Amino acid sequence: MLVIQAKEIGPEGPHAYPPAFPEHLKAKFPFSLPMAFRSGSLVVHHYQEQPAKESSTKPSDKQ
Repeated sequence: MLVIQAKEIGPEGPHAYPPAFPEHLKAKFPFSLPMAFRSGSLVVHHYQEQPAKESSTKPSDKQ
């Protein structure tokens, strides 16, 4: 995209991708993540880390 295209604000408002942003990329990482902030051609995505799963093995009582 050209810089002028990246800075365009479409009907979805200033916190959405510009109108020229390719639709097929919106489903790919990181573009599939929610947009937290956009300023001109810069975008920050919200990535919520998943909590670590507890291990299914328990420590042995034997020492």
